[in-house]
Amino acid sequence: MVADEPAPTGDRGWDAFLAAAAEHLCFHHGLTVPKWTVDPSRFLERWWFVSPYRSVHASALAHTPAAFANRGVFVHAESLSSV
Repeated sequence: MVADEPAPTGDRGWDAFLAAAAEHLCFHHGLTVPKWTVDPSRFLERWWFVSPYRSVHASALAHTPAAFANRGVFVHAESLSSV
């Protein structure tokens, strides 16, 4: 499901998010991380907090998985799991 590079969304934040999600899932399932995830266009120059609420930004810094933080995308790990 992550081998083929998705088309750009038109939003660099979401493009970085998709690459981070692919890397994160591959790492946790013992799969090879696709090469497209390390393209420079999949990294942000300025940090992006997925939540618009500044009150959760500090905790997002502490609880964002590495694949996301490495790309400048900050989201709580709990937000990435399904119920």
